Amino acid sequence: VQAKFRSMDELKEHMKDLEVKVETDVEVMRKLVDTFNNTEDIEEKVDTLETLEYYVHQFDNAIDFLNIQGVEKILVPSLNSTREELQEKAGFLIGSAAQSNPKVQIRFLESGLVTSLLRLISGHNSPSVAGKALYGLSAVLRNFPEA
Repeated sequence: VQAKFRSMDELKEHMKDLEVKVETDVEVMRKLVDTFNNTEDIEEKVDTLETLEYYVHQFDNAIDFLNIQGVEKILVPSLNSTREELQEKAGFLIGSAAQSNPKVQIRFLESGLVTSLLRLISGHNSPSVAGKALYGLSAVLRNFPEA
């Protein structure tokens, strides 16, 4: 079996000769976090949140998202933004990352995201923002008795 499969480093070395750049998911997510923080363009921020949401569906990527300070650099600013698009996408990203992932659920709870989500659910005029916040909150609390 070992002869059939190569390590990521071996694949990168082989791809380097082909002039193909191989990036891990965490490298892509780091770039996305940097993009989000270095732009003022709302549309680019929304696109970044959508792309991150795709990545955090995977269990390990959701944990990596925590390790690259995604809560502090992406979620908190988006939830506290005055832009509905950012609030909505952040709620969706939270829900995707927290689903059946206790490490993520704990971190989100400790970071105060539950309070932010409750604020959006109870006091927001936009049904789409409130709906995504409810989705995020339900994923953080689901099968998580500590909450």
